[in-house]
Amino acid sequence: MQAFGEYWVQYTAKEGYGEIMDMGGNDLPGFMENFDNVHTGIKLILIPSRNAMSAIKIQQ
Repeated sequence: MQAFGEYWVQYTAKEGYGEIMDMGGNDLPGFMENFDNVHTGIKLILIPSRNAMSAIKIQQ
């Protein structure tokens, strides 16, 4: 399980989520304390892109 966790963190960071993960903190306890901030960051990124896609579909 630890090996999977290490793989997932490295893979996710490499695939473009590193900046979001950085919002969580420098270690696991800090990350867990800031987990809500991480989710807020994801929402701020994804909601505008979802709204933009909806606008494109409406115009077509």
